[in-house]
Amino acid sequence: MNYQVKFSNGFVSNVGIYTTEDIARIHRGYFFKPDTMKFFKSRLSSNVYHGSGVVFFVTSETGPQGLRGFTVRKYLPNSDDVVTAGEFMAFKTLGKAKAAARVMAASTIDKNC
Repeated sequence: MNYQVKFSNGFVSNVGIYTTEDIARIHRGYFFKPDTMKFFKSRLSSNVYHGSGVVFFVTSETGPQGLRGFTVRKYLPNSDDVVTAGEFMAFKTLGKAKAAARVMAASTIDKNC
């Protein structure tokens, strides 16, 4: 899906977002930087789920007890923000996190279109 993204420096671009790698490529913050990912022991699922003006995706992190948990995130293309959708490390499996991301994305779409 293509989005028109306007960055804080005024740069506007039409961007195709098909995987989390696409988000990482265009995001200008620290979320996807290798040092940040390493510090938080983060991994990315490549799947994205498109909602209305938002793209959901799943990360996994290793907690203090060494257990890996999965978090649904959302990327807001118009503001270039990445935020947690729901609870941090709320899911024990990737499948459950992906299912939740799919539901979250679907819930943002206007059913009257």
